[in-house]
Amino acid sequence: MSTIHKYKVTDYSVKERSTKEIFNYCFGFSDEDFSFEDWLNRLKVNTDHSAKIDFDKFFSILSENYSDKGLAFFDLVFRLYNGVFSNLKENNNSGEITNPVSAEALLWYHIFADLSIDGFSKFPLKELKIEIAQIEDGIVTFPNVDEKIFWGEQYREFLIRLLANLPDSTPSQFPIVEWFEKNDEDLLDSFIVNNEIIWGVKEEERILITGNNSWENYSHHWWKDLLQKIVEYKIHHNGENWIDTLQEYPLEVVTVKVLIHNSWFPNIEELIKNQEEFDNAAYFVE
Repeated sequence: MSTIHKYKVTDYSVKERSTKEIFNYCFGFSDEDFSFEDWLNRLKVNTDHSAKIDFDKFFSILSENYSDKGLAFFDLVFRLYNGVFSNLKENNNSGEITNPVSAEALLWYHIFADLSIDGFSKFPLKELKIEIAQIEDGIVTFPNVDEKIFWGEQYREFLIRLLANLPDSTPSQFPIVEWFEKNDEDLLDSFIVNNEIIWGVKEEERILITGNNSWENYSHHWWKDLLQKIVEYKIHHNGENWIDTLQEYPLEVVTVKVLIHNSWFPNIEELIKNQEEFDNAAYFVE
C-alpha cells in the first residue's frame, strides 16, 4: 500500500492531569460517549432534567451522594470496572501494558482518586503531539470534525493505525503491533480496543493546502518543502487544471495531541530528539 501521510512526533509530556481535563480530553468532542444524565439515572440519582449538567455539577452530585451513602453508592461502577481497575493498577506498577483499559474506566478511576477512596491515586499520563502531513491527493484521509458523534471513535481508529508503525527499542520495535499480535487482535478491526490504547484526542490545528497557499507562511514547518514539491510536481505533470482537484480535495496537515498510558513508547524522547519522520498508509474510512 502506498504512503498516504508523513508524520512526526514533535513533542511529548508526562504529568498528572485533573479529572476534568481527562474528561474533556477523552469525551469533550461528543456528549454521546459519556452521558452525565445516563450515569446519574443508572446510579439512581434524582435530578432536575431541565437543568444542564456539566462535569463540575456531575462531580458535585457524585461527591454529595458518596458523603451520604458511602461506597455503596458506587456499587454499579465497581461491578462494571473493579477488574478493570485492577488491570490499570497492574499496568502502573509493572511499567508495561498488560491489559489496556477504556477511557471511561480511566475517568472513573480519577473520580475515585478525587473522592479520596482507598486504593485510588492519580498517576502521570503521557501526551504526544503529532504532526501529520497528507501527501496522497484526491482522497479524504482525516475524520470530519463537524461530525461530532463519531469523531472521537474515528480519530482513535485512524491514530492507532498511524501509531502502529511508530518504533521503540523497548519493550519491542513496534509496541502497538506487538500488543495486537500477542493478544490475537486484528489491528485493522480495532473498534473494540480503540479507546483503550488511545484514551483522548485533541485536534490542535488543521491546514488545508489548496494550491493558493503562500509557502513562505509555512517555512518553519518540517513538511513545507515536501508538500511544495508535491504540488509543483502535480501541476507540472497534470497541468493547471489539477488545481481544481486540489480545491475539492485539499492536502491536509493536521496537528493532534493524544493521551495514552505512560508505559507506551518509553523512548519517545529519543525519537523526537532525532527528528525522525515516518511513513503511514492509514486513512479514515467513512
